[in-house]
Amino acid sequence: MMPVVARTVGKRIRELREESLLTQEELATKASLNPNSIVRIETGTVARPRFSTIRKIAAALEVDPRELTKGLSKGE
Repeated sequence: MMPVVARTVGKRIRELREESLLTQEELATKASLNPNSIVRIETGTVARPRFSTIRKIAAALEVDPRELTKGLSKGE
Protein backbone atom coordinates (compact mmCIF):
# COMPACT_ATOMS: atom_id res chain seq x y z
CA MET A 1 0.00 0.00 0.00
CA MET A 2 1.40 3.39 -0.95
CA PRO A 3 1.76 6.11 1.69
CA VAL A 4 -1.09 8.62 1.97
CA VAL A 5 1.31 11.52 1.34
CA ALA A 6 2.57 10.08 -1.94
CA ARG A 7 -0.91 9.26 -3.16
CA THR A 8 -2.29 12.66 -2.23
CA VAL A 9 0.62 14.77 -3.53
CA GLY A 10 0.73 12.75 -6.74
CA LYS A 11 -3.01 13.06 -7.21
CA ARG A 12 -2.89 16.81 -6.65
CA ILE A 13 -0.01 17.24 -9.10
CA ARG A 14 -1.91 15.24 -11.70
CA GLU A 15 -5.07 17.31 -11.18
CA LEU A 16 -3.20 20.58 -11.57
CA ARG A 17 -1.22 19.28 -14.54
CA GLU A 18 -4.40 18.22 -16.31
CA GLU A 19 -6.09 21.56 -15.49
CA SER A 20 -3.07 23.23 -17.10
CA LEU A 21 -3.50 20.99 -20.16
CA LEU A 22 0.03 19.67 -19.83
CA THR A 23 1.28 16.18 -20.54
CA GLN A 24 3.61 14.54 -18.06
CA GLU A 25 6.47 15.13 -20.48
CA GLU A 26 5.60 18.83 -20.86
CA LEU A 27 5.45 19.28 -17.10
CA ALA A 28 8.77 17.51 -16.71
CA THR A 29 10.36 19.81 -19.30
CA LYS A 30 8.96 22.93 -17.61
CA ALA A 31 10.16 21.67 -14.21
CA SER A 32 13.58 20.53 -15.52
CA LEU A 33 12.86 16.99 -14.38
CA ASN A 34 12.97 13.59 -16.02
CA PRO A 35 9.49 12.58 -17.31
CA ASN A 36 9.81 9.33 -15.34
CA SER A 37 9.99 11.41 -12.16
CA ILE A 38 6.57 12.92 -12.88
CA VAL A 39 5.11 9.48 -13.61
CA ARG A 40 6.56 8.03 -10.41
CA ILE A 41 5.29 10.90 -8.26
CA GLU A 42 1.82 10.90 -9.80
CA THR A 43 1.44 7.16 -9.33
CA GLY A 44 2.79 7.25 -5.78
CA THR A 45 5.87 5.14 -6.56
CA VAL A 46 7.98 7.87 -4.96
CA ALA A 47 6.85 7.73 -1.36
CA ARG A 48 8.09 11.17 -0.33
CA PRO A 49 9.15 13.49 -3.14
CA ARG A 50 11.98 15.82 -2.21
CA PHE A 51 10.88 19.34 -1.39
CA SER A 52 13.19 20.66 -4.11
CA THR A 53 11.26 18.54 -6.60
CA ILE A 54 7.94 19.76 -5.22
CA ARG A 55 9.17 23.36 -5.63
CA LYS A 56 10.16 22.75 -9.26
CA ILE A 57 6.82 21.18 -10.07
CA ALA A 58 4.91 23.95 -8.28
CA ALA A 59 6.86 26.60 -10.20
CA ALA A 60 6.14 24.83 -13.49
CA LEU A 61 2.43 24.68 -12.58
CA GLU A 62 2.56 28.30 -11.39
CA VAL A 63 1.22 27.48 -7.91
CA ASP A 64 2.57 27.82 -4.41
CA PRO A 65 4.27 24.58 -3.27
CA ARG A 66 1.80 24.43 -0.37
CA GLU A 67 -0.96 23.93 -2.95
CA LEU A 68 0.54 20.51 -3.70
CA THR A 69 0.50 19.41 -0.07
CA LYS A 70 -2.70 21.15 0.99
CA GLY A 71 -4.66 19.15 3.54
CA LEU A 72 -1.80 16.90 4.60
CA SER A 73 -0.80 16.65 8.20
CA LYS A 74 2.75 15.89 9.32
CA GLY A 75 1.72 12.49 10.54
CA GLU A 76 0.47 11.28 7.15
